[in-house]
Amino acid sequence: MLKKAAILDSDFIIKTSLTRNSMNEGLSDVVLKLPYSFYCHEQNRAEVTDHEQFASTWLDKNIAAKIITCISDLQILQIIKDSYQISQNTAVKFYADWLKQACDVFSKSFYEKNYTDLEALRTKSEIISDEEFILALQSGDTRIGHDNNLGEIKDTVLAIALTQCLQMKCINFCSDDKRARRSLLSFSVNESFPINSISYMGFYWVAKQKKLLNKEEATDYLSGWKKNCKPFETNVTIKEHINRKQPDYPKRDIDDLFDAIWNDEVVMMNDGYLIYKTELSE
Repeated sequence: MLKKAAILDSDFIIKTSLTRNSMNEGLSDVVLKLPYSFYCHEQNRAEVTDHEQFASTWLDKNIAAKIITCISDLQILQIIKDSYQISQNTAVKFYADWLKQACDVFSKSFYEKNYTDLEALRTKSEIISDEEFILALQSGDTRIGHDNNLGEIKDTVLAIALTQCLQMKCINFCSDDKRARRSLLSFSVNESFPINSISYMGFYWVAKQKKLLNKEEATDYLSGWKKNCKPFETNVTIKEHINRKQPDYPKRDIDDLFDAIWNDEVVMMNDGYLIYKTELSE
């Protein structure tokens, strides 16, 4: 059986860290009870630090405790080298190929437009130093910027490395960004490296199925979310008409959807969306 890797993205870390029950316990700590190996990319760590101090403190604490493994691009390069027993220059080419695949999930122009410095290293005959690799990569990262799915791009590269090099099954604890999730799912299917997703609301369904929370405990966390996180929407996107070529993605009130979870009226798809069970009989 493949070992399971949970890749935590910035949005998921922030939302579950800010979701606190009446005992001031975070939903993020319930997530860590799942029997997975937890990872984040250093880009996500940077994004969490930029946006939310409480979530940043939680993340740093769990990285220090070795509960979550924070992986850098240089470490991914080393994983590639160790796994395939290849040279630094060949490993850079592997990384560049995977980064292009990840960029293409969100925009076919991202890689060609932004990572010209990294692409130029392909033709270098001398040994590429770690510093050269990082400087070329950071140049492209800076051009893309944080608001253009950079965290999700690095998550995808990490998922490819864990899947291809370490033979792990990856689960993306993901953003509620519909476009990012749908794009990533489409990519993972087409590239034959399956990756499932779990969204913030989907985790309540998982917690019920895995008996991590009973209804009273889950209600307590949801109340904390609505009390403390008013800037976030309380309407949740679900998936409907799944048998159509183009499913619909309507929004449902968070309380109605929460009740549907506990009434066994919904299930979670592998893309992290909840669907009503009536969809399965259509």
